[in-house]
Amino acid sequence: MIRNAAMTEIPPRPLYYTFGNHMHWVDMQWLWGYEVLPGCTEDMLRFCTEAKVRGNVNFDGIGYEKMAAECPESLAKLRDAVADGTLEPVGCSWGQPYGLFQGGESNLRQFEFGHRVVRKHLGVRPRAFWEEEFWFFPQLPQILAGFGYTGACLFFQWTWHTPDIPDEESEIIRWQGMDGTTLPTLPRNGLNLHQWPEDFDPMLASPLLDSLAKPALVQWIELMPSPDWMCRSEVLLPRMQELAADPRFDLQARTLSKLIEELDRPDAPVRAYHMDQVWHGMSLGKNGDAHPRASLGTERETLKAESIATMTAMLGRPYPSWDVYPHWELEEAWREQLAAQHHDNHECEGLCGFLGHDQFAKAATMAKRVTARSLARVGLALDPRHGSSLAFNPLPWTRDLPADGKRQVIRSVPGCGYKQADPETARATTRSEFPAFPLRLTVQVENQRELLFEAHCQPDSIPETKKIDSPHCARGQQKWTLRHAPQARELRLQCQLRSGQWDAGMNGALALDFDLPDIVSIRADFPFGESEVDPAAERLRKYPSGDWMTSEQWFETVAFPFTSQSYVQIETKRGSLLLVHDGAQAWQLRPGEGLRQILNVNDPWDEQYQDERVDHRVWILDGSDLQASQRKRIAMELLEAGELIEVGAVSRAATPVGGGDPRLAAPLASEFSALTVEGDIVASAFRRLGPHEADGLPEWVGKHMTAPHLVRLVELDGVASEGVLRFGIPVAEAVRTNHLAEPDGPDRAAARTGPHTVRVQLRPHEIQTVIVDLPDAAKQARDLDARRKVWAQIHRTEEQA
Repeated sequence: MIRNAAMTEIPPRPLYYTFGNHMHWVDMQWLWGYEVLPGCTEDMLRFCTEAKVRGNVNFDGIGYEKMAAECPESLAKLRDAVADGTLEPVGCSWGQPYGLFQGGESNLRQFEFGHRVVRKHLGVRPRAFWEEEFWFFPQLPQILAGFGYTGACLFFQWTWHTPDIPDEESEIIRWQGMDGTTLPTLPRNGLNLHQWPEDFDPMLASPLLDSLAKPALVQWIELMPSPDWMCRSEVLLPRMQELAADPRFDLQARTLSKLIEELDRPDAPVRAYHMDQVWHGMSLGKNGDAHPRASLGTERETLKAESIATMTAMLGRPYPSWDVYPHWELEEAWREQLAAQHHDNHECEGLCGFLGHDQFAKAATMAKRVTARSLARVGLALDPRHGSSLAFNPLPWTRDLPADGKRQVIRSVPGCGYKQADPETARATTRSEFPAFPLRLTVQVENQRELLFEAHCQPDSIPETKKIDSPHCARGQQKWTLRHAPQARELRLQCQLRSGQWDAGMNGALALDFDLPDIVSIRADFPFGESEVDPAAERLRKYPSGDWMTSEQWFETVAFPFTSQSYVQIETKRGSLLLVHDGAQAWQLRPGEGLRQILNVNDPWDEQYQDERVDHRVWILDGSDLQASQRKRIAMELLEAGELIEVGAVSRAATPVGGGDPRLAAPLASEFSALTVEGDIVASAFRRLGPHEADGLPEWVGKHMTAPHLVRLVELDGVASEGVLRFGIPVAEAVRTNHLAEPDGPDRAAARTGPHTVRVQLRPHEIQTVIVDLPDAAKQARDLDARRKVWAQIHRTEEQA
């Protein structure tokens, strides 16, 4: 004890402590070997025992599944530590992505698949969200609450990236989502510790230790007992033991949920962080955004496959595959792409990202095969006399679909459905027109800018093909091709770089400049939402000077960055502009000049690796009088062209086997809609649920349903909205649920207003999951016993003779 001059004892101050041990099967076990997760588990248990602390385990969900198969004895020890309260699983996503850069539905599936494996292998439901790598967007608190999380932590460690979240002078906040949902959350503050023992001394001098009623040290560690790794319990334990013996403090270790419970208070500050307040700290744009582009594209392919497979199941036998719905195929496609979305596959693209790209390719291939089989089932059952083409629209509203590149369309293809028709020569009517004011586009590389074009953005004012040879790259030459498709309002930029690469870092990036000197406001989208952006800050980004593990690091300042997942809405003094793009998510404001879109970054973290290709699409549209939901639908239409086949001319390789010949089945109508969503709301997913999804969920609402289906809805305009869901077959029941298909409060029934319709109410910015029972889509079993004689006697060949 410390005594003052009067020899009065000063009791030690309570000091809370928790740690998160971050490790993953993706990358780490790929490169360091099979002992990574079992070794990390052993070292973590040693750390807890010898330091006498409790904490949290943050493995990727696929890692827990791999442990069950490869090292069940280590998983058993981990499960015991969770059961006795020594450890708590936190985060609990399947693949630990940078969530901001993935699609909205991918974010939800990360938690859905991650929670399922944690319930199965660790025996608990996840309660606390905490990931080491940056995972933030304004809608995240309500998503987390929809999965049953009761708390979170917003301390993201600096590793290869340099994330920035506002610092708070509080031990607890209420993190608020766009719909008003709040979660008690440990904020970023001056008591956050990185994984190095050197971080302790300056932290213990923080004034927050005196100013906070309940100060808490919150630390990230990455334990791996390998001489080829820097964070090991043997390195951390001496400093932790010193802290435990420090007479100034009464160290009280907690798991994250327990710590949040003890720190939470009614008057905690409420924080609704917006995108301008945070910085992801990544080299977004590296390698032509190959990783996030692959992620978004694969998500679209899988959602399309789910939509068409759900539709064809409603049509009855023959099914495109053996069962009524290919649950395993589609879930395997999700498992592959969710693992591929892992932060190391993006951040460390030159180290291990090639395996992530292999996973994306596998997932996309599996999804495309489901789509092809489903289209074949429909195409073979249609009468060619009713139309030569079959168009499928995976989006849940009626739209025109382009039939080919000759300005032909098929009109009014219904939502989540198909239409058989002969294409007509006309322009699609569901897209916004070009703006009517001049626009100037330039390319920037190595601080040199070159004009691509300057014109009024009218359909006939831009040449359909323009080639530019750029001599400005000091170590090579770029060959640009600008293609303009007037029918689609599309500008497609392709760049070929000859012999060389551009300067390292964000500021040396290959970039596309939109010269708009009179910008009044900007809006940009993120998963399940959009907001106005005013990027008035400069951010830090750090890089290695050589070898990523051992070399000195240097910083650059990135001016006025912001992100956009698929579109940017720009208000100028001359009018409104909507820019829809196919995945280059890194943008910068150039005050008084316009906007810059980053096309390709040379990232020193990837050392010598660089993918110099650029294949970039951007649509330039009139943005006048558009609501957020309309902007989202326009972007979804441009990025999802649907499917088109010739009726009857289906590849034999795509035809279904085992369920019967579609040509002999009951004739199909020439048009069918499985689901149409009416109103100013957007649907992000439509799929069939399987009984396996109820594992560990005793209140799962689909248990008593004949054929449960999921519809995911989102309100984007910020106003209370009503929507009507129209199904192609009768609805027996409709229930609003959380994102795990559990009851969502006592008043959870959605109103059925007719045999085929369901009326839903959404709060401003709500993300709503609705489960509907469609009994007519139940699997139709065949009477195989009646045909048993086909098999039962065929082996008695002597009798047949």
